[in-house]
Amino acid sequence: MRGAIPVCIAALVLSSSCASGLAARDVVSNMDEAFSRIDGYTCTADAHYVKGKSREDKIYKISFRRPELVRVEVLKGDSGAVAVLDKEGKVKGIKGGWLSWIVLTLDLDDPLVTTIRGHTLKQSHFRHFIDEMKKAVDTDEVSLEAEKLDGRDYMALNTAKGSDTKTVLVDPDTWLIKKIVEREGSVEVVDVTYYDIKPNIALDDGLFKL
Repeated sequence: MRGAIPVCIAALVLSSSCASGLAARDVVSNMDEAFSRIDGYTCTADAHYVKGKSREDKIYKISFRRPELVRVEVLKGDSGAVAVLDKEGKVKGIKGGWLSWIVLTLDLDDPLVTTIRGHTLKQSHFRHFIDEMKKAVDTDEVSLEAEKLDGRDYMALNTAKGSDTKTVLVDPDTWLIKKIVEREGSVEVVDVTYYDIKPNIALDDGLFKL
């Protein structure tokens, strides 16, 4: 990564002295600035979605390159399926299994290339989530607190709309997103954790073609 933005003069760690001086707006600003220095990235997403009585559990490999080239490969759950958003803004997809040789041109919101909650390829990458947070802090709808995950300290950005809530865990070392959780009342409907994030690696044009 070519440069996360420091909040304190000291190293980027979530110490009490550093965290106590931060507001939600500061965290979102640091996320935005850090991501502006990333031309592209890959990561693995362990994703769980619930809608009504339906549940979807998948592991994805996500590749993103500016301005908005996206490739999502299903590694577990419909394994072998791939969807891309290409430089012409077209969505292409292939199913896994014996149909993997058929390339389909699809609408952005086609169920074949969305989650069961209707999330599209344009809603799969960090830029989208950062823009969401930027809009929320402009209306003072975001709170900030410290939270631990697997023994590590993160910053939790929390938004609420009625009884629905959303939490975005941010790594204070990189200002990248670690986890997103959404709840409808007491029911957890989205739980996505990001691993093996590799910023600013070379991503060939061919990766975003099918």
